[in-house]
Amino acid sequence: MNEINKRYDIEIEILTPLSIGAGNEKDWIKGVDFIVDGSKLYKLNLRKIVGSGIDIKKISSFLVVQNEKGIINYITKNKFKLQEVSDKVFLYPNSVNPSNEIKTFVKNQFTGKPILPGSSLKGAIRSVLFKFLKDKLEKNEKDVFGDTKNGNEFMRFIKISDTEFDDTILVNTLIFNLHKFNNKWMGGWKHKGGGNSYTDDKYEPNEFNTLYESIKPGQKESSQIMMSPELFRMIKEHSKKEKKLSVLNNDLTYLFGIINDHTRTYLNKEKSFFEKYNQAERTDDIINSIETLLNKIPTDNNYCILKMSAGSGFHSITGDWQYDDYIEPVEVENNGKCKYKSRKIVSYKDNLSLMGFVKLRILSEDECSEKKDVKNSISQKNETYRLKSLEAEHLKKEKEERLKKEKEEHENQVRELVKNANELYISERWDEALKIFSKLKETIPDNTSFDEKIEEINVKITELALQEIKEKEFIDKINKNKIELNEKISHISKLPTLFGNVKTWLKANDKNTLSENELLILKNKFFEIFHSMKPHDRKNINSQCKGLYDIVDKNIIEQWLKELYS
Repeated sequence: MNEINKRYDIEIEILTPLSIGAGNEKDWIKGVDFIVDGSKLYKLNLRKIVGSGIDIKKISSFLVVQNEKGIINYITKNKFKLQEVSDKVFLYPNSVNPSNEIKTFVKNQFTGKPILPGSSLKGAIRSVLFKFLKDKLEKNEKDVFGDTKNGNEFMRFIKISDTEFDDTILVNTLIFNLHKFNNKWMGGWKHKGGGNSYTDDKYEPNEFNTLYESIKPGQKESSQIMMSPELFRMIKEHSKKEKKLSVLNNDLTYLFGIINDHTRTYLNKEKSFFEKYNQAERTDDIINSIETLLNKIPTDNNYCILKMSAGSGFHSITGDWQYDDYIEPVEVENNGKCKYKSRKIVSYKDNLSLMGFVKLRILSEDECSEKKDVKNSISQKNETYRLKSLEAEHLKKEKEERLKKEKEEHENQVRELVKNANELYISERWDEALKIFSKLKETIPDNTSFDEKIEEINVKITELALQEIKEKEFIDKINKNKIELNEKISHISKLPTLFGNVKTWLKANDKNTLSENELLILKNKFFEIFHSMKPHDRKNINSQCKGLYDIVDKNIIEQWLKELYS
């Protein structure tokens, strides 16, 4: 009797930097999520910053305006180490200016480690199988794979487990692009060029570049692929059923052969593309990296080379069935614009290559056995630890009576602290409430109910700090005008400026009119400026006095003007 499921233990090896995006909303922002100091990037952790004793009001004022230098100077000046308030420290790519944002890798939410989702690997294989299974005229995926709603979607009979890796690095990526020169297509590198981008043959690591958090080449981890040929066989109607059964029913090397044929074709097309458009700097480096990948594809299909995830491009994502080569850009009907003429190129250790190539290899029985031995060894260590834990538990029970009273007292203290903290919170005494909630968090780290309050209080403190800054600026502005009138206008040399300053002075000092002494001061200054004016400017004195009518009675102004011309 055939097994319902066929399980394969495989090894995944990263060949070129692999990035699987966590989503734009999780991109790291410079001066908020990370800072760069020298050759190192520090991924900041707000909880560690708060817990370290750093003044949250001060650091928040830097975070609000993304003041990277301010954050670095404040932390180091107060004798804190940047790594102590960071989740992780990365080496920053050589010759690359600090980026404003970084594309992050998807993580295991429990361990925080980078994870290659089985769905991402399965999606890449799906694109390959679409080309393998489809007829020439078929374009609709449902016609080829079936429909999930009907329960006959082919890919549901292939399952791939998630794979967790140890670590990530930062890599720089650039855009290789085609552009027309003298009505001829030429290859080059895309540049920002201010408001408009442009392409030329110069390679610049800081032009139109994007930083990605990636798994570095050479990392290897184990995973599993599960196929269900017998379940698929039970489906009565399915197009190309026998061809699909051959994928499920044969050894995994059959699928590897399909993938290798696909990858070999794809890489040869890419190689021809870069050989055609080799006018740009460092094109030979890309061609060499493609040849290296081609040389890795085996003839016996005991492993396969697959392209996936970020940087895959249109041809790879869609299964690479639409075009026999990539030599000429594809023109869109009606508007005549061209597409599919750019490539994302990754720079790692100053080597240029295409992104996201992985090697899938079936683990031998010996390798699986070895891994089982490792697991058994770990299990034995865990058993030893369990026995020791039982002994420790026995000792613990002996002490329980003695510790019971102490525990109850501690719980009472915690309850009292919670009560005080909530009262302070309701009273909006934020600093005092934060201090107690933080102490409670340290005392009971597993209790996540305090996290929301701590975060909310930090936001309130930040808002108050910003409000205090604004209020201080407002008060300073008012105080600046709360001086004697003669001091306020002593430096003024133009009539419109004089009238404007007097209006501001009146408003700041809550006054509607000038006293006799203040009128005399204004009059003297008015006369002083008038006598310093050139003769042709004095002719327009009436028009320049418009602002004065809002301050001084019209009769008084007319008297002043008579005195001036008498």
